[in-house]
Amino acid sequence: MDYHIVFGLAISFGLRQSEILGLSCKHIDFNNGVLRIVQTLEHSVGKNHQQVHVPTYQIMINKNI
Repeated sequence: MDYHIVFGLAISFGLRQSEILGLSCKHIDFNNGVLRIVQTLEHSVGKNHQQVHVPTYQIMINKNI
C-alpha cells in the first residue's frame, strides 16, 4: 500500500495519526482549498475504533499542487 498521502498530510500540515484516520472525502473542499478536521479516529484496547468529534479547525491547502 502506498502511504505517501498520509505522510504528506502529517509532515505538511502537522496532522496527528488520529486526525488523518478520521478524514473522509467530505472534509476536503477542493474548490476553496480547505481541509476540515472535524473528528478523530481512536482505538481503545479490546474495543472497536471510535470516532470522536473534536472542535473543527480548517487548513488552507494549495490548489496548485
